[in-house]
Amino acid sequence: MSAASPSPGPSSSPSAQPVRTGRGGCPGGASTRLSAVALALSIVALVGFAAAGAAMGFVTTRWQQSSGRYMSDLPPDYFLVANGIWLSFALWGALGTAGLVCAIVALVKRQGKGRPIVAIVCSVLAPGVGFAAFALVALVSASAS
Repeated sequence: MSAASPSPGPSSSPSAQPVRTGRGGCPGGASTRLSAVALALSIVALVGFAAAGAAMGFVTTRWQQSSGRYMSDLPPDYFLVANGIWLSFALWGALGTAGLVCAIVALVKRQGKGRPIVAIVCSVLAPGVGFAAFALVALVSASAS
């Protein structure tokens, strides 16, 4: 004769137990600081690429229109400014890469999904946004004069 085991009460169900959360409300005590850093780096890289692309488009079209047809006709200041803008592209690329790495690490450590995914998308799209800004400003600037 088997005795019927008592049914578990509502307090013993797994969903009734409180979930431990750490800073930022992530389960398991994980902090969301790394995902916030990744998002900030990626957004800064996106804005920096766009600004540098627009500056390069403006500088290239304006100085090449006022100078001759050949690169040797350009003033030496053009090359200083263009090299400075290319160095800023390197800076924004490094920041975007750092944001991408931080976002991947945040995803692996399960520090939320929203911010790291947005950071990955921003850091991957940043060079394309920079090129689009360059092309748009160069086209508008070339057709304006």
